[in-house]
Amino acid sequence: MKKKQKRLISIVLSKLKKKDKNIKILDVGCGEGFTVKMLQKNGFKNVSGLDIVDFRSYYDFKFYVGDMCDDNLKHTEKYDVITALEVIEHTKNPWNFIENCAKLLKPEGELILSRPNMTNLFSRMYFLFSGEMLRFRPKDTNNMNIISLKLMRMMTAPFFKMASVQGDSTTFPILKWQLPPSVLTSNSLIYRFVRYKKMGQSHIFLPKDEFAKKKALNTKR
Repeated sequence: MKKKQKRLISIVLSKLKKKDKNIKILDVGCGEGFTVKMLQKNGFKNVSGLDIVDFRSYYDFKFYVGDMCDDNLKHTEKYDVITALEVIEHTKNPWNFIENCAKLLKPEGELILSRPNMTNLFSRMYFLFSGEMLRFRPKDTNNMNIISLKLMRMMTAPFFKMASVQGDSTTFPILKWQLPPSVLTSNSLIYRFVRYKKMGQSHIFLPKDEFAKKKALNTKR
């Protein structure tokens, strides 16, 4: 495991330390299975993994193949907690991803999600001079989605209450100095969301006045 993976998983474990060890946990985008393995080592007995392709290095856990961006996700089991570490930025439709996570959670279940902090201070300065975002240069990464804190709030608003957001460690570019965590400068952000008992409707990608006009037009027809 890379140092960053270990740090993120340790943060997940800190958020779950008061949970019953028998809760159902699904690690979305489980990859080689590092997060699942660490959860198992820390006593969690009912941990599964899901990914779009089977990349596993470990095989002693339930594994499902599935696309969390699918409009008609076939996986229907319900979970107490879903973890998704550094996954959402790689997805083809992060809005569907968030909604499907909500659908797989029990009421008041938790989503623990991390993403690169693409809009941190260093990325903004880099963009000012280069026109590109750090960690989004084509030769260096397959990251696809630049997600700001505001956009994350918009995507999750119908389904989740944001319980907390915190920064991972901060690496000063070029010099590689490690600085204390900060939402403004950290490499990644880690969110904890709690699913509403009754979820709202999916987002409609039209301004309210235009949606009203379209609805009225369809009614006349």
